[in-house]
Amino acid sequence: MRRLHAFTLLEALLSLLLLGILGTFAILALQNLRSGVNGMSSVLNKNEELLWLCAAVRADMENARYIIAPTSSSLTCVSDTGQVHYAVRPDHIARSTSAGQEFRFDVSVVNTTTHLVHEQSGLVALWVLALEDEAGGKRIAFRKAYSASDLIRERTDPDHANTHP
Repeated sequence: MRRLHAFTLLEALLSLLLLGILGTFAILALQNLRSGVNGMSSVLNKNEELLWLCAAVRADMENARYIIAPTSSSLTCVSDTGQVHYAVRPDHIARSTSAGQEFRFDVSVVNTTTHLVHEQSGLVALWVLALEDEAGGKRIAFRKAYSASDLIRERTDPDHANTHP
């Protein structure tokens, strides 16, 4: 009688056990990869939100004739075409225009600092946002460059400071 070459029951069970262990490691590795991608996606979304905020504030400040800070947590850019108002909340910054457009930037703000051209004018020269992030925080500064004629008018005309809305 001829003997057939085949796997024994023990060899089949061992191979199934090894395949199960390898499959478990593969699933765990894929789950770790997915959580890493989700974490990276969250960081990228926060950075993209911050870039949009920076672009909007810089464009609004550049287009503004003057900038005032009605409160310590708000900023208003006044231009010939209207006003843009920024209201800082702990978990976001709200941007609203005089045309009725509203936008929300999901950025965590710890503190805001406003530096004026000089105390009497109320014109904002520098707006600093202290942001909260995983690395402990960062500061972003936005500067308004006024023309020489605007600065002279602010220093020589004391009543001009009261003409801002």
